Amino acid sequence: MAVISSKQVEKILKDGAGRDHSIGAGLYLRVKKAKKGTDRLHGGAVWIVKRSRTTPTGRQQISRSIGELSEVDLHDARAIAERVIDAFERGVDPDQVLAKSEVVDDDGHDLPTETGFVFATADSPFGELARMTFNNESKKLRSDKYKQQWWNSLEKPLKKLGHMPAADITPAHIGEVLYKDWNRTPDSARKLVQRLAKVFEFARGVGAISHDMPSPVAAAKVALGPQTDQVQHHKSLPYQDAPAFYARLSERPAISALALRWIMITATRSNETRGMLWDEVDVENRIWTIPPTRMKTTRIGSEKTHTVFLSQTHLDLLDELRGITGGKGLVFPNSNGKVMSDDVFRALFRRMGCTVSDREGAQLNVTAHGFRTTFRTWVEECTALDTRSAEQILSHSVGNAVEMAYQRNAKRSVLMRQMLALWCDYLLGKITVAELHDRFFPDE
Repeated sequence: MAVISSKQVEKILKDGAGRDHSIGAGLYLRVKKAKKGTDRLHGGAVWIVKRSRTTPTGRQQISRSIGELSEVDLHDARAIAERVIDAFERGVDPDQVLAKSEVVDDDGHDLPTETGFVFATADSPFGELARMTFNNESKKLRSDKYKQQWWNSLEKPLKKLGHMPAADITPAHIGEVLYKDWNRTPDSARKLVQRLAKVFEFARGVGAISHDMPSPVAAAKVALGPQTDQVQHHKSLPYQDAPAFYARLSERPAISALALRWIMITATRSNETRGMLWDEVDVENRIWTIPPTRMKTTRIGSEKTHTVFLSQTHLDLLDELRGITGGKGLVFPNSNGKVMSDDVFRALFRRMGCTVSDREGAQLNVTAHGFRTTFRTWVEECTALDTRSAEQILSHSVGNAVEMAYQRNAKRSVLMRQMLALWCDYLLGKITVAELHDRFFPDE
């Protein structure tokens, strides 16, 4: 049954006396026959929560009154019902929830609230499963902005499908949600496909759909056909051109140019550099520690900092910056003393007239993030250095937990420091591709 609106509640009150009316997600409105001299709003309508579940000892059911309509509005009734049902599913006495229930105002409902682990049934609404999936996925997202974007992207599917049991949703339903935006906004459509797939994966895990039920999302993708665009990766400067480009940057005194030089010699991400603080730098031990809050989204349990091993080239650039920014707060502040926008690099590239050619000769814009690819390709093609060390410099996860723990040992740290120092020498023109070849591949 579809989720009912406030106007529909008013209609129920008008001509629905004598039974329980489903509002959706386990919430019911019990409308009694009005006594003489009273109306239903003030004496004949009560919110009821109903739920059943199967346990090893049999089937359990609840039916709880959570207040009269005259005292609890529809919005608050849904919030209370959600908490009561969550408690019941977790084996907690729902009366404990009702005893200490506090209604949250509108400001507390921008995002779904977290619940405990539950097993669902074949009639569990898709919207409820989406909410539980989001609660799991949001723990992996560091930014509130991305959490909001993740949930907002489901608005259209939930409007059409939120009331339906997940087991009843077909590829045609998913296709109807996706087809208008499939080629109009392909990147957003791809993200939505990934998120819908996660909801169905979660639904399968908690028993809302059978394990042998094929994903309607995968089938809908086949039916929609290939998208007209192609996934665009960050455009990278060929490593052969990197030293000349770095030399041109070194002639520019702007903070944006200094920040881009730092990105190049550290192979870090744009946001990691733009938000860099002087307090994160340990000059004595020659390390820069990036906190988890600026690292790329990671999975639960990987709340780790990232260490960048600094060479003399890095320290020299920091000395230059200290004379400009004073050595306190942000290393690369904008003119207002705030974190600079990522747009400053695009503007810098335009002023420098920077483009690269793809294999067909088309001119493509360079990106700050692409210098990470430049570094990784240089390691692969110009050296015989350990590629796992390169992946760690890029803060990429490599191997399982045991392997990653080993990789953080002292020997690995030395290799990473040497690799970044050599990369700096290459960018400064202190060593050429030919000289690197002779050093690492003398017999070729």
